[in-house]
Amino acid sequence: MDFQVKDEELCLVGQISINDAESLIKILTEYIQAQKEIVKINLADVETMDTTILQVLVAAKRTTKQADKRFELLDVKSGLRETFELAGMDLVFKLSFAQPSV
Repeated sequence: MDFQVKDEELCLVGQISINDAESLIKILTEYIQAQKEIVKINLADVETMDTTILQVLVAAKRTTKQADKRFELLDVKSGLRETFELAGMDLVFKLSFAQPSV
């Protein structure tokens, strides 16, 4: 997993697994604290993520809500969309989906 902050979005990159959970928690905590109103997590370059990372994102959403901020997941690819739907997380998160390439 890699990340960068670009245009006020936290952009995650690569395959994200349980091995990345601890560092992702630290990254998200710092990013959430730095944002004023909206926490935007861009998943356009995420290839795969496991259910542990979904749990980390749920915790981050909870933290964001407690800070009276909004939490958004942006540019979710179709493969990840299925992961969110199978886990029922499409009902928990505000998701925006990546547009298919032409």
